[in-house]
Amino acid sequence: MGILRFTLLGNPEVHHADQLLLFSTRKEFALLIYLAVEGRIHLRKTLSELFWPEGDARHGRAALRLTLLQLRHLLGEGAGIDPASHLLITGDTLGLDFTSDVELDLQTLLDLHGTDHARGYASQPAWPAPTGDQPRSW
Repeated sequence: MGILRFTLLGNPEVHHADQLLLFSTRKEFALLIYLAVEGRIHLRKTLSELFWPEGDARHGRAALRLTLLQLRHLLGEGAGIDPASHLLITGDTLGLDFTSDVELDLQTLLDLHGTDHARGYASQPAWPAPTGDQPRSW
């Protein structure tokens, strides 16, 4: 299993084992990004309602199953060679395994932001606030 790298700041891309992933559908791409950004386990029912609201529950679950099959194929999971998986899939839940090699640029930014807050940098304004006697230039 290679590193699953999400680049979401700028043009969104997902790489696996240093290869750019080409998704067959936008919902497949969106689902994987959603799992990465949310960073938690979701009920399959909730995901099917979120991503396929136009159909009934049965069709939503079927669409989610098909999308998961495509994602697993794209990530090389279930091929029998490497039992490790980036996806955490059970009968009722779905999530991304962050204990596997997953990198999310957004998380790196948030971690840095949290470090800056801890150091007190964020309490300093980026520029001085205008006072009543200074005209605003914007």
